[in-house]
Amino acid sequence: MPETLIQRVETGAERALEEYVQTVRGHVEGPAPIEETVENIVQAQTELISPEFQMPDAYRRVKEGAPYTRNLVYQDPSNRFSVISICWGPFQETSVHDHIHWCVVGVLEGAIHAIDYQRLDDETEQGRARLAIHKSTLHPAGSVIGLTPPPRTNIHKMSNGGHAQAISLHTYGDAGTKARVFAPVAGTFEIVDLEFHNP
Repeated sequence: MPETLIQRVETGAERALEEYVQTVRGHVEGPAPIEETVENIVQAQTELISPEFQMPDAYRRVKEGAPYTRNLVYQDPSNRFSVISICWGPFQETSVHDHIHWCVVGVLEGAIHAIDYQRLDDETEQGRARLAIHKSTLHPAGSVIGLTPPPRTNIHKMSNGGHAQAISLHTYGDAGTKARVFAPVAGTFEIVDLEFHNP
């Protein structure tokens, strides 16, 4: 996997993405505690996704038949963080999941509906979890959400909140290739592999 899929800096958006990646790297390498690191990346992404910012076409591609499209923008060679553009068709949605590590999500276009869950069990039974819905929020374009590491502040489900295509930018505290997926009715969870849909 190449260090970055941004091959040529040709537009202002591509330059802004490169600068954002460098800013995230600086925060990840810094001495701040994880909560402060996430707050700093939230601020950096808020500055990135101004109304003038348009995601480059390379990261707006939609994979036919996918539940939603994950386009890799950048993957740190040491797997300390990754940046992914997610394209959502009308009302496409994820499973209930967490990201094992921290995550920052910014809404570029459309609106993203997020359902956050609380974990109610004591986490002693492997592969099982008892969840309850904590809150439901519709995040419009320009919103940025910071999620600190699990177990209790990162379990959620996301979906496109409308009929128009939505695009969100996700920065994960790892390679972006795994998630813990929950089945709330069955009370179970498993770690699954996630794929990227761009070349």
